[in-house]
Amino acid sequence: MLAISAQRRLSALARKVVLAHFNDRKGPVESGCSNSFLKISESFGVKFSKNPKYCEIAKQFRNQCEAYNYGLAPFCFDLFVIVDKNGVSHNCFITQAVETTGTSELFSGGDKLSRIAAHLKKVIQQRMSRFEFVDDHTGNIGFIGKKMVCIDFGF
Repeated sequence: MLAISAQRRLSALARKVVLAHFNDRKGPVESGCSNSFLKISESFGVKFSKNPKYCEIAKQFRNQCEAYNYGLAPFCFDLFVIVDKNGVSHNCFITQAVETTGTSELFSGGDKLSRIAAHLKKVIQQRMSRFEFVDDHTGNIGFIGKKMVCIDFGF
Protein backbone atom coordinates (compact mmCIF):
# COMPACT_ATOMS: atom_id res chain seq x y z
CA MET A 1 0.00 0.00 0.00
CA LEU A 2 2.84 2.41 0.79
CA ALA A 3 6.33 2.59 -0.66
CA ILE A 4 9.16 1.61 1.69
CA SER A 5 10.66 5.11 1.49
CA ALA A 6 7.31 6.64 2.53
CA GLN A 7 7.03 4.11 5.37
CA ARG A 8 10.49 5.13 6.60
CA ARG A 9 9.56 8.83 6.55
CA LEU A 10 6.33 8.13 8.45
CA SER A 11 8.19 5.93 10.93
CA ALA A 12 10.63 8.74 11.73
CA LEU A 13 7.76 11.23 12.04
CA ALA A 14 5.77 8.82 14.23
CA ARG A 15 8.59 8.41 16.72
CA LYS A 16 9.07 12.17 16.94
CA VAL A 17 5.34 12.96 17.34
CA VAL A 18 4.68 10.12 19.80
CA LEU A 19 7.68 10.98 21.96
CA ALA A 20 6.58 14.64 22.07
CA HIS A 21 3.07 13.49 23.00
CA PHE A 22 4.28 11.32 25.88
CA ASN A 23 6.81 13.83 27.15
CA ASP A 24 4.70 16.98 26.76
CA ARG A 25 1.16 15.60 26.32
CA LYS A 26 0.87 17.31 22.94
CA GLY A 27 -1.63 16.38 20.27
CA PRO A 28 -5.23 15.19 20.40
CA VAL A 29 -5.66 11.51 21.15
CA GLU A 30 -8.63 9.25 20.48
CA SER A 31 -8.92 6.57 23.16
CA GLY A 32 -10.72 3.31 23.51
CA CYS A 33 -10.74 0.82 26.34
CA SER A 34 -7.21 -0.51 25.90
CA ASN A 35 -5.62 1.50 23.08
CA SER A 36 -5.22 5.09 21.96
CA PHE A 37 -4.69 6.62 18.52
CA LEU A 38 -2.59 9.69 17.75
CA LYS A 39 -2.86 11.08 14.22
CA ILE A 40 0.54 11.88 12.65
CA SER A 41 -0.54 12.82 9.11
CA GLU A 42 -3.70 13.17 7.06
CA SER A 43 -3.71 9.44 6.28
CA PHE A 44 -1.86 7.75 9.16
CA GLY A 45 -1.65 7.63 12.91
CA VAL A 46 -0.04 5.66 15.71
CA LYS A 47 -1.96 3.16 17.79
CA PHE A 48 -0.49 2.60 21.23
CA SER A 49 -1.47 0.37 24.07
CA LYS A 50 -2.38 1.40 27.58
CA ASN A 51 -1.25 -2.11 28.56
CA PRO A 52 2.46 -2.31 29.39
CA LYS A 53 2.64 -5.86 28.03
CA TYR A 54 4.40 -5.70 24.66
CA CYS A 55 2.82 -8.99 23.59
CA GLU A 56 -0.69 -7.47 23.62
CA ILE A 57 0.04 -4.74 21.06
CA ALA A 58 2.20 -7.18 19.06
CA LYS A 59 -0.74 -9.60 18.88
CA GLN A 60 -3.07 -6.79 17.80
CA PHE A 61 -0.54 -5.70 15.17
CA ARG A 62 -0.25 -9.26 13.82
CA ASN A 63 -4.03 -9.65 13.69
CA GLN A 64 -4.51 -6.30 11.97
CA CYS A 65 -1.82 -7.14 9.37
CA GLU A 66 -3.55 -10.44 8.65
CA ALA A 67 -6.98 -8.78 8.42
CA TYR A 68 -5.54 -6.13 6.07
CA ASN A 69 -4.40 -8.91 3.75
CA TYR A 70 -8.06 -9.98 3.51
CA GLY A 71 -9.31 -6.41 3.03
CA LEU A 72 -10.87 -6.34 6.50
CA ALA A 73 -8.67 -3.76 8.28
CA PRO A 74 -6.60 -0.64 7.65
CA PHE A 75 -3.00 -0.96 6.45
CA CYS A 76 -0.45 -1.02 9.29
CA PHE A 77 3.31 -1.29 9.70
CA ASP A 78 6.26 -0.61 12.02
CA LEU A 79 5.73 -2.13 15.44
CA PHE A 80 7.98 -0.14 17.82
CA VAL A 81 8.57 0.93 21.42
CA ILE A 82 8.97 4.52 22.66
CA VAL A 83 10.48 5.22 26.07
CA ASP A 84 9.32 8.53 27.54
CA LYS A 85 11.28 10.91 29.80
CA ASN A 86 10.05 9.00 32.87
CA GLY A 87 11.43 5.71 31.58
CA VAL A 88 7.99 4.28 30.77
CA SER A 89 7.82 2.12 27.64
CA HIS A 90 4.95 2.61 25.20
CA ASN A 91 4.23 -0.07 22.60
CA CYS A 92 3.10 1.35 19.27
CA PHE A 93 2.45 0.71 15.59
CA ILE A 94 1.53 2.87 12.62
CA THR A 95 -1.89 2.39 11.06
CA GLN A 96 -3.91 3.94 8.29
CA ALA A 97 -6.40 6.51 9.56
CA VAL A 98 -10.04 5.75 8.78
CA GLU A 99 -13.36 7.51 9.12
CA THR A 100 -15.11 6.47 12.32
CA THR A 101 -18.66 6.83 13.59
CA GLY A 102 -17.48 8.87 16.57
CA THR A 103 -19.70 6.78 18.82
CA SER A 104 -19.36 3.62 20.85
CA GLU A 105 -22.78 1.98 20.73
CA LEU A 106 -23.86 -1.62 20.39
CA PHE A 107 -25.28 -2.59 17.01
CA SER A 108 -29.08 -2.80 17.08
CA GLY A 109 -29.35 -5.59 14.55
CA GLY A 110 -31.96 -4.14 12.21
CA ASP A 111 -30.33 -1.14 10.57
CA LYS A 112 -27.96 -1.13 7.57
CA LEU A 113 -24.85 -0.41 9.67
CA SER A 114 -25.63 -3.39 11.92
CA ARG A 115 -26.10 -5.71 8.93
CA ILE A 116 -22.79 -4.62 7.38
CA ALA A 117 -21.03 -5.07 10.74
CA ALA A 118 -22.52 -8.55 11.15
CA HIS A 119 -21.20 -9.46 7.70
CA LEU A 120 -17.75 -8.06 8.57
CA LYS A 121 -17.73 -10.12 11.78
CA LYS A 122 -18.72 -13.27 9.87
CA VAL A 123 -15.97 -12.80 7.26
CA ILE A 124 -13.37 -12.15 9.98
CA GLN A 125 -14.41 -15.36 11.75
CA GLN A 126 -14.23 -17.34 8.51
CA ARG A 127 -10.77 -16.12 7.52
CA MET A 128 -8.95 -15.53 10.79
CA SER A 129 -8.68 -18.50 13.12
CA ARG A 130 -6.60 -16.67 15.78
CA PHE A 131 -8.92 -13.70 16.20
CA GLU A 132 -12.58 -13.45 17.12
CA PHE A 133 -14.25 -10.06 16.72
CA VAL A 134 -16.31 -10.17 19.92
CA ASP A 135 -16.10 -6.48 20.81
CA ASP A 136 -18.18 -5.44 17.83
CA HIS A 137 -19.65 -2.01 18.44
CA THR A 138 -19.59 1.25 16.51
CA GLY A 139 -16.37 2.41 18.20
CA ASN A 140 -14.43 -0.55 16.82
CA ILE A 141 -15.30 -0.21 13.15
CA GLY A 142 -14.26 2.39 10.63
CA PHE A 143 -14.61 3.14 6.95
CA ILE A 144 -12.11 3.35 4.12
CA GLY A 145 -14.25 5.03 1.53
CA LYS A 146 -17.53 3.13 1.77
CA LYS A 147 -15.93 -0.12 2.94
CA MET A 148 -16.36 -1.05 6.62
CA VAL A 149 -13.23 -2.35 8.36
CA CYS A 150 -12.36 -3.55 11.84
CA ILE A 151 -10.11 -1.14 13.75
CA ASP A 152 -9.78 -2.94 17.08
CA PHE A 153 -7.94 -6.24 17.34
CA GLY A 154 -7.81 -6.47 21.12
CA PHE A 155 -9.46 -9.10 23.34
